Amino acid sequence: MQIGENGKLETGYKNSHINTDNTADYQNGNGTIWKQDYGKTNRFLYAENIHALYSSYEQKMDRFSLQLGLRYESTNYDANQLGNIERADSAFSRQYIGFFPSGYLSYRPFGCPSIFRLPNGGLSMAR
Repeated sequence: MQIGENGKLETGYKNSHINTDNTADYQNGNGTIWKQDYGKTNRFLYAENIHALYSSYEQKMDRFSLQLGLRYESTNYDANQLGNIERADSAFSRQYIGFFPSGYLSYRPFGCPSIFRLPNGGLSMAR
């Protein structure tokens, strides 16, 4: 959304959902006989949901550009390492929320195609 002549506000939502089911099957052999290696064999189940809301504002002033943003994120996941005849199951879950601010200051010198940025206090140069 354009705000004034040189300002721009952007907002959005992102949802990510991941399900994985990984099996690792290990065997040891001596050339003729193969035996299951239960110390390494496992199955891992993982489910993750992320919901994120974000907003950013950019203001251009002559050769400078200032951008400020904030993202709110809610994440939860469940993981289950399935056991076998030698190892017990193990599981863990976590839920958390967080705010992630960002800020950029850009400057375009006269006669130079490069942009100098200060992302979160650092300095970088891009073409």
